[in-house]
Amino acid sequence: MKALIDGDIILYRCGFAAQSKVYNLSLPSYLGEIPKFKYKKDMLAWREEYAKGESEYTVTVDTVIEPVENALNNVKTVLTEVKKFLSNRFGDVELEVFLSPKATFRDDLATIKMYKGNRDPLHKPHWYSEIKEYLKNVWNAEEREGLEADDVLADLQDKNTCIVTTDKDLDQVAGWHYNWVKDQLYEVSAEQGIHSKYVQILTGDSTDNIEGIPGVGPVSAEKCLEWCESIDDYEQAISQEYEHFFTQTKKGIEKSNEYCMTWDEILEETRALITLGERKDELKQE
Repeated sequence: MKALIDGDIILYRCGFAAQSKVYNLSLPSYLGEIPKFKYKKDMLAWREEYAKGESEYTVTVDTVIEPVENALNNVKTVLTEVKKFLSNRFGDVELEVFLSPKATFRDDLATIKMYKGNRDPLHKPHWYSEIKEYLKNVWNAEEREGLEADDVLADLQDKNTCIVTTDKDLDQVAGWHYNWVKDQLYEVSAEQGIHSKYVQILTGDSTDNIEGIPGVGPVSAEKCLEWCESIDDYEQAISQEYEHFFTQTKKGIEKSNEYCMTWDEILEETRALITLGERKDELKQE
């Protein structure tokens, strides 16, 4: 069994676990010692209880950085525990770690909104570069030009692999999955994977700045697709929803004009951004 590791998730989670914020409260006329606070809500609660009369105050935020060894040890611990867990379930397990390169094909593909344009590119762990090099040098992490780690995992997944990630987007890929944060091992059927993908084509993905059909959430998407039993059914369902919204509603017509795109062009861009990997899975016909 091969464990296909989403290295991006591990890089960020383990990196941020090695740093923390500290909130400092300054009160002009308060003479006692004011503690430091890990959470802003605790700081405000302390002020309300002990310095309620103080109307003027300032707040500063410091970032406490742990040694780089702590961040690297976080990574080692996670990967070691993942291997131990999966080995107990499947026998001998080989870890394969994948990282996303700086640029991917989706950057050029996205025209409606900048792909992941809602993220701060500077919001990275302090030890980002050191962790990335550690993953490459010690755990043989691999980057593939133009492809996100998610795409590589989707392409490599088969009956002898297990995807290791916390990213729900990969639930569109059939096979074994392990969420190491929630300690959940589960298997996605081909039918479940296809359904998950079409739900996301309707809802979009706010995390990645992919719009989908505005106003359509998971509940309404499920209702739209509840009758589908084949790929043709799913295609018909999403086409009907996209055509109706972008040609029959005021908001949809405005957006179509704003994008200078027809409803089917909007659908095809969204589908291409949502779909992971190169394979085209099909529902098994009974």
